[in-house]
Amino acid sequence: MKEIDFIPSWYHENRRRRNWYFRRYMAVMLFSAAWMIGNLISGGIISSAYGELDSLRSSFENGMQKIDQARKLEARLAELSRKQKLLLDLQPRTQLSPILAELSSCIGPRVVLTKVSVTQSSPETLETSRQSSPAGIQVRRNTARQESLVFSDSILKVVLAGIAADGAEAAALISRLDESEYFIRVVPVFSRNQSRFEKTVTEFEILCYVADFEILN
Repeated sequence: MKEIDFIPSWYHENRRRRNWYFRRYMAVMLFSAAWMIGNLISGGIISSAYGELDSLRSSFENGMQKIDQARKLEARLAELSRKQKLLLDLQPRTQLSPILAELSSCIGPRVVLTKVSVTQSSPETLETSRQSSPAGIQVRRNTARQESLVFSDSILKVVLAGIAADGAEAAALISRLDESEYFIRVVPVFSRNQSRFEKTVTEFEILCYVADFEILN
């Protein structure tokens, strides 16, 4: 049995057109909503990434500052260590007070010193240094602070200059210095007669070394 449709065709056409527009509108709205939600989510992710990037940049800058400070501290430490080593090298193994006291006991009443020089000197000035290595002579420290086998690059040289009543007094001073346990390599540099205050005296200069080490051949 055939159904008869009394509704005009234009009505059906308009209905199909409305349904088509409605579906398109809904698709556009859904797409727009999805696009907005995606933008919000991506915006949050980007903002979070920028925040993490700023945090990483701040941490990196702080780390670079700490590295720079560490490098400066290392350079300062190296400089202080170099200065400390230099001070230790310049510091004599034996104090000057006992050396001067021993000199006072060796000087006789008829001898007047005009110059006392105690300086650091190279071990190569010793006679035995000719048989040692160019870097220095190996010595044994013999002080109250320590006794150890070391490479010494300095020794204490003593230079005495003065006036004696005569040549015998100058020779006696050399003998007393040579017999003292404080000094070694006692050598007269010169000895000559001089006229002072209408009297003949002996002007002299003596070189020796402080015996605070032992040469190890």
